[in-house]
Amino acid sequence: MGKKDVFSQVSRLEEQIGKLYTELGDLKMQLAALLEDNQSLTLENRNLRKRMETIGNTKRPKPKNRSDRKTNGS
Repeated sequence: MGKKDVFSQVSRLEEQIGKLYTELGDLKMQLAALLEDNQSLTLENRNLRKRMETIGNTKRPKPKNRSDRKTNGS
């Protein structure tokens, strides 16, 4: 293998490494955004669950039985 071939191969490898570095940087930014979204959704989910528990613990009138609805012509 001649000096030109080695230099050419090293140049191609350097270019590929640069592209890989750029792609890894992009993936890192996407991952950070996904983690932020996940954290926000987790917090929102937790708050909604607490609210549902609060709503579930309040007194509500009992719904009519299905058999009552059927006998009343519904």
